[in-house]
Amino acid sequence: MTIKAFFEDKRYIMLSTLLVTVFLAFFLIVLKIQWEIIVVVIVSVLILFFIMMGVEFSRRFNFYNEVVMNLAALDQKYLITELLPNPDFLDGDILIDTLQISNKSMSDYVSAYRHSQDDYMNYLDLWIHEVKTPLAAIELIASNTNTREMKEILEETTKVENYLEQVLYYARSSSLEKDYIIQKVKLEDSVRKVIKNLSSTFIQKRVQLELHNLDIDVYSDAKWLEYILKQIVDNALKYVTPGEGTIVIAAETHNQSVSLHIKDNGPGIPDSDIRRVFERGFTGQTGRFHQQATGMGLYLVKILGDKLYLDISIRSEQGTHVTITFPKSDMMFQ
Repeated sequence: MTIKAFFEDKRYIMLSTLLVTVFLAFFLIVLKIQWEIIVVVIVSVLILFFIMMGVEFSRRFNFYNEVVMNLAALDQKYLITELLPNPDFLDGDILIDTLQISNKSMSDYVSAYRHSQDDYMNYLDLWIHEVKTPLAAIELIASNTNTREMKEILEETTKVENYLEQVLYYARSSSLEKDYIIQKVKLEDSVRKVIKNLSSTFIQKRVQLELHNLDIDVYSDAKWLEYILKQIVDNALKYVTPGEGTIVIAAETHNQSVSLHIKDNGPGIPDSDIRRVFERGFTGQTGRFHQQATGMGLYLVKILGDKLYLDISIRSEQGTHVTITFPKSDMMFQ
């Protein structure tokens, strides 16, 4: 708050004081009071007015200046009510009471919303696990009958399971900090689990797989890392040509990081799409020719990667090349 702004706000008081002073001077002149006395009275009134205005400005300036500095220092601005100084003027008390009531109302609303979200998550977890039970039964029945129709049923149930898993991970991504444990993970074990999970697709599409230099330890959450890897490898499998496709998974060690490279020889990504592949719902030109493309896979990969402090980049060079960079130490997670 500046002096100029303060006096502009109090201009009606200044105008009223000026009118009162003029009236008082006129009244004293009518009474034929000596000029010396009139001047003393007018000057005294004006001095008293400016002293009062100065005191009022000082009280408000100190209060609002401290409020502004506290607000600037806060990362979470809504906590300002906890750092408000005690004002010594009425409108300051009213302001603080209003902010505290508003803050409490917002806290109650957020608390109710969180309870609602928790209930929704609990229901979603239960629903997904309930749906997986009949899916498992369908897979068991289909696997015991070696016909083309049953193989197609198995493929479709696998797709349904993947979509259910995608829904679950998407719902949990907003509260990932409650559901992950950073620890030393052997990169080769995670990659091989993902390959085993997708082995039927590798066999069906006759895709060649090359693994290099994966006997490296990284720091991450094994479950979430495997989901990220699965999404990337599954994307590669979708777009490579059956019988001609090749996927190469290799790692390399740097001074402060470990990089995992996942390359395929598919059609690649057009230059116009490469910057948008991590956007939610974006399928791009290639995805439009595949009905199963939802635009959610790489979006989840980026969201989960950011929460796990993984740098994930993608480029297109004679196919698609995804790089996941892991921190080499667990110090940043302490």
